[in-house]
Amino acid sequence: MLRPAAADRAQLLPALIVVSIFVPEAFGFFLFDLRLTIARALLLVAMPVIVFSLGGLLGSSQYRFALSDLLFPVTAAWMILAEAEIDGLASAVKSGGVSALEFIGPYLAMRAFVRTGSEAQRIAVVFCVAAAIAGFLGILDPIFHEHVLREGLARITGYKFFFYDRASDPLMDYRLGFLRSQGPLEQPIIYGVVMCYALLLTRVLSGRKKLLCRVGCGIGLFLCASSAPWEALVIGIGLAYYCRFVPFSAKWSFLTLTGALAASIVWLATVNPLGWIFNHFTLDASTGYFRMMIWDAAGSDVMTSPIFGIGATLDWFRPNWMSSTVDSLWLRAAMLFGIPGSILIALSVIGACSLPVRRGPAASARFTDRDVVLAETLDILAFLTIFLGFTVFYWGSVWMVVALTAGLRAALGQIAAK
Repeated sequence: MLRPAAADRAQLLPALIVVSIFVPEAFGFFLFDLRLTIARALLLVAMPVIVFSLGGLLGSSQYRFALSDLLFPVTAAWMILAEAEIDGLASAVKSGGVSALEFIGPYLAMRAFVRTGSEAQRIAVVFCVAAAIAGFLGILDPIFHEHVLREGLARITGYKFFFYDRASDPLMDYRLGFLRSQGPLEQPIIYGVVMCYALLLTRVLSGRKKLLCRVGCGIGLFLCASSAPWEALVIGIGLAYYCRFVPFSAKWSFLTLTGALAASIVWLATVNPLGWIFNHFTLDASTGYFRMMIWDAAGSDVMTSPIFGIGATLDWFRPNWMSSTVDSLWLRAAMLFGIPGSILIALSVIGACSLPVRRGPAASARFTDRDVVLAETLDILAFLTIFLGFTVFYWGSVWMVVALTAGLRAALGQIAAK
């Protein structure tokens, strides 16, 4: 058992990691040749404490194995190995190493420090409150016609952006007549996905806090003006009600078969099924067609080196008019880490749900119905990560959110299995 003071410190660290995800990138700095955000710096400093605490958990009777406990470290190691094979070890440490740190750090922190359902609930509350504040801050962008907490703040701190510096494109930056918001995060779609995840997690909140978080996150989600997170919210709400009102144990198998049948009907009943989907489910159908062209061009490049990918280069084979941006987690991961890397990431997210959490006949002091609802919501977020990964590239803050929610889900599975 942890002493009270030690227990307080143990709870403070994962909460700080959650909050650090929402600190604007403009507060970043350099350590030698490494570009660090506040979240990355905190993970680096805290990693010895996280590993030590995780070792204590692994040696205790509380521990229950989840598939993600194996897959997350393997995936992180593969990220570095694959890039080292293509670009060399120095580049792999700076690029693949950062991706690995942001992927495994939040996951291990949740696994190491979340030992009870109430602790998991508190982390969810911190995440929702931080996201709501970010949602309210997003109002500044369309008001000032500038991404205030990115470009504006960077002019004060002197921080230079490397990953997403590009010339302003009105067709991409403006939607519905206003500048797409990104608040304190790196990009409007990432901002929208994080707002979507937080909105779904407000299911476990109550009272005035729940209302304020839903208003803040709802504002941020709307102002991102991106169809992907909007559609993800609709799907997430539908799945949440499905969990609530469909009691039989085979409900997920039934839903999978129903979804496959609907997809088959669209595929067989339309001349151009992908075109039908783009025209009916996106704000701008041209973005869907553009993504398909990226898949065709970059997919062919990946097949020249399917095991280790083509490295971190942005100079991949494509037409001169096509941007180097790849709007798909699974395609971009295959380019960076090879097809095995892309598969490992997906299996890691799914593996976090390997320990079942079911509703019991009555709530207990150790594991309540609200904990079950939180676990169900995290299952939904895992599905949305897989689903959105085909049209959204996860990096930076949303990349860490995926790892954090996976760690929370694995921790809840362990608590339920004890």
